[in-house]
Amino acid sequence: MQMVLVATFIPHSHPHPHSQAGPEISQEFMKAVIGMMEVLVMGMAYNLPQLRGEYTEKVTCLGIGWTLADSLLKRTAPLWIGACSTGEFDSKSILIALDGNLAMVSFMALSRLISRYNARDADCGIRRTVSVVALLHSFFNSDSWILEQLSPWVLCSVKAVWVAVLWSIAQKFFQRL
Repeated sequence: MQMVLVATFIPHSHPHPHSQAGPEISQEFMKAVIGMMEVLVMGMAYNLPQLRGEYTEKVTCLGIGWTLADSLLKRTAPLWIGACSTGEFDSKSILIALDGNLAMVSFMALSRLISRYNARDADCGIRRTVSVVALLHSFFNSDSWILEQLSPWVLCSVKAVWVAVLWSIAQKFFQRL
């Protein structure tokens, strides 16, 4: 859904890499809104009556299911095409694989936070914290102009730091149960 919305509402207009043109505010805003829609849909999926079971089963099902869909749509085709055309993997393939692993951990942590947000004993502080973390997650998961300015390896490192922070926040709230 995220890829369809980005392709529909955000035109692909990358300026020349050495130009001084800045980001378009409307496009960056739309990327953030689309990223937040993904988090909202995850929250709605967590509350589906068809998703029965204990807390840990629901969190695992949501996290792995979302990771599988994300990886199939964003990473499988580039890896397949890259391997078929050259017969070997390059550094771009390694980055795609690392990004897939980071996505898996981030979606598992985000599903934990969503479950904590929906808990009966969640207070206003927990809900605010989870909302801010979800907004930051949508920023790091989008193709923001700021993130596009970084080299691929630096971007992967920044995402790794973000995923570590996200996981530690999810662990903190999980231990409160």
